[in-house]
Amino acid sequence: MWLQSFVEEDVIYWIENGGDFGHQALFLDNEYSDGTSGGKRDRFAEIKAKGIKILAPPMQMLVEVEGSGYAPSNFAVQAKAHGFDLITWRTLERSGPQARVGRRLVLRHVERLHHERRRHA
Repeated sequence: MWLQSFVEEDVIYWIENGGDFGHQALFLDNEYSDGTSGGKRDRFAEIKAKGIKILAPPMQMLVEVEGSGYAPSNFAVQAKAHGFDLITWRTLERSGPQARVGRRLVLRHVERLHHERRRHA
């Protein structure tokens, strides 16, 4: 199981209290920057110091066009230099019929997690 959230406090809570699965919580990134500055990139040292090990930006933040191919983006290079593991979250269920069904399931799950987090706070 890979716990994942766009909310930094959720990820830290899971790392500290998530037992066998907490250490592999993903910090999702939806800032859609080009990775050269700003956003989480400017906070890599701080985020790493809080115990977060895995960042999950959208795919386009991990690669850039170089010549006739692709190369790691500045974001990817800097994240790896700070010791983060990387995984992308951009998937097919974000479009078409899967989006309608998938979004409802995800929202129900997120609401349940937030309720649990508040109950244990």
